[in-house]
Amino acid sequence: MPLSAIAPTHILVGCVAVEIILAILLTSVWVQRGWPKARTIYVAALPLPALIIAFCLYVFVDAATASKESCGVDACGMAMGAAVILASTAMVLYVFGLVVAKVTMHFSQSAKPDDFQ
Repeated sequence: MPLSAIAPTHILVGCVAVEIILAILLTSVWVQRGWPKARTIYVAALPLPALIIAFCLYVFVDAATASKESCGVDACGMAMGAAVILASTAMVLYVFGLVVAKVTMHFSQSAKPDDFQ
């Protein structure tokens, strides 16, 4: 399947699914290791948004420092705008990950060890 055939909604749904899986897995692992509650929640929601924001920062800086000849009509401006929009979407994804990690933390602490035997 060519990349142009993938709809933006599929990419967004995929990012949300990956964020849910990462937040649940990381929260579960760090709760067992005895990390503090707040640290576990904030760090469990961080990996995917951090990667997205790093990519957006690269695209933004690359477009901002490009010469006029390599940009064309307005390609650099559009790339910079898309990077800002995607970075703001990543921040929303981080907040969503915080909620998922908080819910996972709540259910992992309310479950007793006898429930799983």
